[in-house]
Amino acid sequence: MDSAFATQLRRSTMNALLAAAVLLGCLALELVASSDQKVKWCLKSEQEKKKCDDLAAKVPRFTCVLRHGSEECIKAIKEGHADAITLDGGDVYKAGLTNYDLHPIIAEDYGKDSDTCYYAVAVVKKGTGFMWSQLKGKKTCHTGLGKSAGWNIPVGTLVAQGDITWGGQEDESILKAFSEFVSASCVPGAQKGSNLCQLCKGDCSRSHREPYYDYDGAFQCLKDGAGDVAFVKHLTVPPSEKAGYELLCKDGTRKDIDEYKSCHLARVPAHAVVSRKEPELASRIWDSLQAAQVPLHPVPVQASLTRTESHTQTCSRCAPQGFPLFSSEGYGAKNLMFKDSTVRLVQLPKTTDSFLYLGAEYMSTIRSLKKELSSDIQSKAIKWCAVSRVETVKCDTWSIHSVDTGVAKIECQQAPTVDECIKKIMRKEADAMAVDGGEVYSAGKCGLVPAMVEQYDEGTPDTPVVLSAAFTRSVLQGTEMQPFCFSSQISVVPPMVSETCNMFRVLLLTCVPSSAAVASSYYAVAVVKKNSGLTWTELKEKKSCHTGMGRTAGWNVPMGLIHNQTNDCDFSKFFAKSCAPGADPSSNLCELCVGSGKAVSGQEHKCKASSEELFYGYAGALRCLVEGDGDVAFMKHTTVKENSGGQGGQWAKDLKPSDFELLCPSGLAATMPVEQYEKCHLAKVPAHAVVTRPESRQEVVAILKEQQGRFGHSSTAGFKMFQSKDGKNLLFKDSTKCLQEVPSQQSYEDFLGPEYMASIRSLRQCASSVSDLEQACTFHTCQQKA
Repeated sequence: MDSAFATQLRRSTMNALLAAAVLLGCLALELVASSDQKVKWCLKSEQEKKKCDDLAAKVPRFTCVLRHGSEECIKAIKEGHADAITLDGGDVYKAGLTNYDLHPIIAEDYGKDSDTCYYAVAVVKKGTGFMWSQLKGKKTCHTGLGKSAGWNIPVGTLVAQGDITWGGQEDESILKAFSEFVSASCVPGAQKGSNLCQLCKGDCSRSHREPYYDYDGAFQCLKDGAGDVAFVKHLTVPPSEKAGYELLCKDGTRKDIDEYKSCHLARVPAHAVVSRKEPELASRIWDSLQAAQVPLHPVPVQASLTRTESHTQTCSRCAPQGFPLFSSEGYGAKNLMFKDSTVRLVQLPKTTDSFLYLGAEYMSTIRSLKKELSSDIQSKAIKWCAVSRVETVKCDTWSIHSVDTGVAKIECQQAPTVDECIKKIMRKEADAMAVDGGEVYSAGKCGLVPAMVEQYDEGTPDTPVVLSAAFTRSVLQGTEMQPFCFSSQISVVPPMVSETCNMFRVLLLTCVPSSAAVASSYYAVAVVKKNSGLTWTELKEKKSCHTGMGRTAGWNVPMGLIHNQTNDCDFSKFFAKSCAPGADPSSNLCELCVGSGKAVSGQEHKCKASSEELFYGYAGALRCLVEGDGDVAFMKHTTVKENSGGQGGQWAKDLKPSDFELLCPSGLAATMPVEQYEKCHLAKVPAHAVVTRPESRQEVVAILKEQQGRFGHSSTAGFKMFQSKDGKNLLFKDSTKCLQEVPSQQSYEDFLGPEYMASIRSLRQCASSVSDLEQACTFHTCQQKA
């Protein structure tokens, strides 16, 4: 055969195969875009429906569902008749309530000056003269009832500042209270015929059927002279019209429109796409939106610790000419489907729910409008969060023993992981729990504070002990222990009371919270079997056992040191196999984990960050070394002692401290006996601490001081806070002697100390070491503590 002819034949064949491949690819795309796989987008008006129909014509991944208003769309998504909608923060809150249980998956991003947040502002015409404190009796323009910038923020601010007198829903609705504060309004979504709809131009509905609806509608209400002030976002006033308007500032001044950073009511989260809690659906929605976008604003791919990496990628699967998602031109309204000021879309961390997305400050505003801040009828007990069944059993026992005058001081909540407990505390579903230092860091990122710290030595009394023949142990028996006995300011009470307190301390307690500035601490160590031959420098490709992902001794300290040595964030490549509870169950970081050990349900708990995983925690890491074929275990310096010499579970009954030794990274020696932890350790780190919300700190401290007076280390009561009958380190570490109060002004960063903070920040350069919870809590620049 002629070589030229053969070459031509090969080329023709390759072209035919390529064409066939392209055709098959197109057919595959059509199959993906079948009716079952299409994203059903919910629309609130005919204008939005028209835009969506045009989108679906260009990008067959979409189909359009029309409903009348946000709440109808939320219901449609809940019931599966629709899949997604973009909502304002107020509606994101509503969608996240238990009866709907939707969650935000994608946020709008408004560019470098706004990010995924925007400023809620009060806009007025120049020359009108009145200030923020003079709004009573004015005419107001709003974007819509329950919307962030147009209702929740301005009305919540007026209520919080006391400008609007409102006793709560039991007295009257917030709508009635506001209607009495203003002379007239346009609040789309309010009751027709009321003065809150008096200024509206159309039907006062919360949709584009009302011309004064949404940001541009509220501004038009002001522009037309119907209202005196418009509550909108900072980007609402067109550049060509800024000269004629000003911002009302809460401090009683006015500023130019462009000075919104120093003159606003609040900074609030951007609008977000919400959907059902179905990971596959969330991915399909994201991919479909990416495929539809015109890459007008290409952003270089880069790693991010606070967002998923995919948000920085330009679209490589766009429609032939793309579709302008962020433009409403030609449809007779603005901000259709997405706000017109959107620059790009940002994928949210997968664990984000409505509370984490909106942030504590915004949620506090919502509660103020519902009077949820009132706690008169709520329980005064601490709601302790327990992780796992065995912790809950201990907590329930504690609750029963805590009953005083018929009222329990401790109540119990359960969550599957520490991160889920932190979420419960943030939401006020729980109040407190004791966590590891690495978890103190995560909790701090989410707005919680350390209230008390575990103390592992006996301590000494804060005040001189005055002994008297009148005070003996027999006299004190049956006497109620008062919380002020733990105060360092005993001089403020009468001398006889002071002496009684000191006798309680000496005779009934072996641990006294110290007033010394030095915080409680322990040593993080690396443990190997005796004569293993291993050294710190020979750990690569060995098998490792960890207390848990993100925990201090088990992860942050050793992996921080390894990261400093290797500068490589892929820790799965460093060790051959591991058990690091909390890691991806499919990765080699979970390969050594065993789950609960039960024949039926054991594997479902494999690598879970709770005691349902046998190799979780300090004792679990040692057990992994003993039973799980591990080469090295990272733990606390007392773990070997606490699980040998007849202590610990059945698995540890024959263990002796001499069976193990410590790896020394300092170079003084390759290994040392486990008793030499002060010379041979990885780091000295902060003790475990009780975390809570800032506003609950004082109450939590007071009750815990009273409880450890009754059930502390040397208590003779039937229940002891710092002992675990059915496991190890349940609720508190078993080595705890008492709880020491953390100074109220001390932040989580100050508590952890500069050395540990430097270590953890270095490790956080690795995206794999940033938990989903941390990502969700730090996603917004506008997420603030309440």
